[in-house]
Amino acid sequence: MIEEISLLKPGWKFFFRNDQGSEIVSKIKIAQEKNPSSIRLLKTTTGRRRIYVFEPEGSTEKFLIKAYLPAKISKRLKYLLRNSRCKQEFEASQKLKELGIPAVNAIAFGYRLDKGMPAEEIVIEPFVEDAQPFNQVWKTLAFEQRKNLFKALAKMLAYLHKTGVLQRDFKPDSILVRKIAQEYELILSDLERIKLFRKNLSQNQRIDNLGKIIQAFFSLLPCPEMDWLIDEYATESGIPFNQPEKKIKIFLKAKKHLLKLAEQRKSWANNTNELIEKFEIQDMEIRVSKDIGKKAIEKFLEKNQLPHKGLIEISGKKMEIKETRSAKAVMENYFYLRELKIKCPPALLAVDYTKKNRGLVGLQISESEKTYQQMLQELPSEEKHKLESAYNDFISRLKFLELALNNEQLQKILVAKVPDGYEFSLPSPEKII
Repeated sequence: MIEEISLLKPGWKFFFRNDQGSEIVSKIKIAQEKNPSSIRLLKTTTGRRRIYVFEPEGSTEKFLIKAYLPAKISKRLKYLLRNSRCKQEFEASQKLKELGIPAVNAIAFGYRLDKGMPAEEIVIEPFVEDAQPFNQVWKTLAFEQRKNLFKALAKMLAYLHKTGVLQRDFKPDSILVRKIAQEYELILSDLERIKLFRKNLSQNQRIDNLGKIIQAFFSLLPCPEMDWLIDEYATESGIPFNQPEKKIKIFLKAKKHLLKLAEQRKSWANNTNELIEKFEIQDMEIRVSKDIGKKAIEKFLEKNQLPHKGLIEISGKKMEIKETRSAKAVMENYFYLRELKIKCPPALLAVDYTKKNRGLVGLQISESEKTYQQMLQELPSEEKHKLESAYNDFISRLKFLELALNNEQLQKILVAKVPDGYEFSLPSPEKII
């Protein structure tokens, strides 16, 4: 049910691609008043964005409603000077169609004026029934099929760059995949950050965009798909991006994008969102993972005090409680490392005492891991070499991502045996040097 965006409010202004757009907006208004269950929430984000699916009564066709909740005044002022995200998607959809690039078809765009400024907005697109998000398809395919899929991605990317199209938000879930015989057709979605140029992209623009894709798809973790993508792109574009010096430039751009995104992810610890709940009890500012939940913490605190250190269990989650100067900072560090794909114990609970310069953090306990030194001593010689090699790769990744550990932290690195080798994790997200 669509509750946060109402088209029944006064002040809405719409633009239509065709008659279907006008017709669907009218049906959404009727549905909001008489049949709100025909509009269901599909996805939400930590920001203002909401995505709904609308199924008009008596029709087999579905529609996506991408909505942005009312913006802050600063955002509204920006929208007076440049395209909003929904308007950008609406306009980019038409331009991509003219260029012969498969993309979602935005049929209507609208915004509501409040005090003379755009406040909230929507864009409407037919739901693509016979396609799946790239990230849902990719991992399910056999080796050769995966290779063909990434070759198709490289071909699309080379054509976009050749025609002056820069997709600044290339992510696995912003591309739809439709299989036709043994080939894959890729369809661009989430067009709000596309930028169009009058000529093909420069090498520097291409390197930056390739770096963004390496970051978004692989988080700079080595895999054959990364090489397939770069090799095929070099073939399609006629530019040797698979040569070592150009690859290094791509990886450095990927690192820049990854570190920037990881820094942004720290904000997830600020306020209540789909990952955590933030609230206050007496002199405590509490952040708790939704895997535990606010109610469970409140119930625990009715009968217990949090220890300064030790083990507790809430909602089936075993945690080690540690004292720290800022529990919020530890949770921020956890989200930072999580984005970098550096494993560490999740910070499930962060309690900062508002009248004291200290806090308590609850880190989830894993009983299946041993320290690197413990594991090394238990293995036969041949396996030791494999573990040492994997450990050196892990340390190299930490250094590349500018995460330097002191000797004490190095001694406490944890390792677990997994089907394809060894998985390493930091002992805590507490200190990032």
